[in-house]
Amino acid sequence: MARTTDEKVNTVLTHNTFWFQNRDFEEEYEAHITVLRETLLVLRNQVQNQGLTKELIENLLLEKTNGLKALLALTGFSNESFKI
Repeated sequence: MARTTDEKVNTVLTHNTFWFQNRDFEEEYEAHITVLRETLLVLRNQVQNQGLTKELIENLLLEKTNGLKALLALTGFSNESFKI
């Protein structure tokens, strides 16, 4: 037997999850991603100009606030597997 439109709407309202938007969080997270992107662009330029060296990676990890996150994003390693 076919369900009525009201029954379908009630099913959606009681059982489905709705997307929650938080503009402050979105703006903060977008800024975080932009910083990571800029860090990776600078790293790419340094590698192109100077080559990939141990010192370059050390400086990335020690001097950049998001250096570890940028390195993990670049390599695809998880934070946990990298630290083992």
